[in-house]
Amino acid sequence: MRDNTISSASAKYLYDLGVGVKISRWLFYLIVFLVPIGTKKFVYSFPLPFAVPILYSAIFFSVLDVPILLFVFLNIKRVALSAASRFLFLFLVAALASLFFAPSIGLSLYTLSRLTLFSLFALIAASLLKEGSVDLTKTFGVLGASALAQSVIALLQFRNQGSIGLKILGESVLGPLTQGVARVSTEFGSFLRVYGTMPHANILAAFLVFGFLGLGYFFLKSNAQSTVRRCVVAGALFVIFSALILTFSRSGIITFGLSIVAIIIYAFLSAKPLQKRIAAFIAVLIVFFVFSATVFGKLSTARDTISSSEPSVTYRINYGLIALNLVRSQPFFGVGVGNQILAGLDARLYQNEGLKTGWQWQPVHNVYLLVASETGLVGFAFFLLFLWEVFWPAAKEFWIEKKNERGLDVFFPLIIGFLWLLFGLVDHFFWDLEQGQLIFWLTIGIIMGVSAIQREEAS
Repeated sequence: MRDNTISSASAKYLYDLGVGVKISRWLFYLIVFLVPIGTKKFVYSFPLPFAVPILYSAIFFSVLDVPILLFVFLNIKRVALSAASRFLFLFLVAALASLFFAPSIGLSLYTLSRLTLFSLFALIAASLLKEGSVDLTKTFGVLGASALAQSVIALLQFRNQGSIGLKILGESVLGPLTQGVARVSTEFGSFLRVYGTMPHANILAAFLVFGFLGLGYFFLKSNAQSTVRRCVVAGALFVIFSALILTFSRSGIITFGLSIVAIIIYAFLSAKPLQKRIAAFIAVLIVFFVFSATVFGKLSTARDTISSSEPSVTYRINYGLIALNLVRSQPFFGVGVGNQILAGLDARLYQNEGLKTGWQWQPVHNVYLLVASETGLVGFAFFLLFLWEVFWPAAKEFWIEKKNERGLDVFFPLIIGFLWLLFGLVDHFFWDLEQGQLIFWLTIGIIMGVSAIQREEAS
């Protein structure tokens, strides 16, 4: 009787474990697909000098909070100790210490809680990838499908030169008279920079690059794919590419170009079967470029020059000087996570740079300066060490497997991660806006997961 009881308990445990894995798998794919959805409800606005609640100064409830919290709750035991996770823990401890120097402790606590949540999401995603509970090809396929949906929304926004009525999905209010909306001036007139359901065109551009490369991996992964399937993927890639152009995001288009250069270089390092597939992929891209140059004409080069006097450059310089001054004022533990703007205003650093209105009070457009100013040089050091422990093992695994099919599994996540490190030099959303945070931490989790798979297979 006792043996039967034990057997029944074991069977129930295994059944529950299987159900838990299935739920976690579908939750993960759902979160990946919903990354761009910006539906949120402001709950409380901290006493900052803004006229209306903004994402940098308020507690909000997001549509993604429930699946992410459930995903983390179901899989918290999967968080594995490693060199990377230890440095991440030390970084979070340093961020916690920064609260003692924050003008708004409540804002810091809330910001830290979301940072911790996304960090755990990355570590759990890595564990699920490592054990095979989620699949890299399916992950990139879901990501590509989401990018395709965002591209369709973006193309409709460009046609309307305004919103298309998707406020329920987080679409911003866009129109010719809407203040603060990103636009681009051309010889044909002023045009809206498409947002999708993201809070800014640059964030949409980053996500479209993410989705494009995800489908690029999907295109290259198997030589046994049917011609029809490749044509469908190529069609989706073209729609995403078209939407990327209409974001008019210089940083997005530059990172996209760098990714293509990296793929071409990888072709010379890989074996012949993969070289043929990469050649076919590049041929498809050439068709895209020729067609886009014909259809979009000079629109595609509307922001191909950079002037030191244009606002996007001067504001970045001003914000950078503000961040450096904050680092000097609190070099060790910073001014508190989430408090860079408030600390800068309290010290009159924004006002001294001539930034005296609410829409000009933005975070420094550089992730590294933002981390250093908010968590201090201690937190910044642990952040860099964490990134090193994520990227260096993956780079070594890629170099070992570069001629094999497995090298492809590491190459795409790794190159996407490097693109985000470059993107972080000129923007801030990977640190302080939910969609940007999810893009960044999802990439970190994928890199850690695939490099762990390669190490296990090698051993």
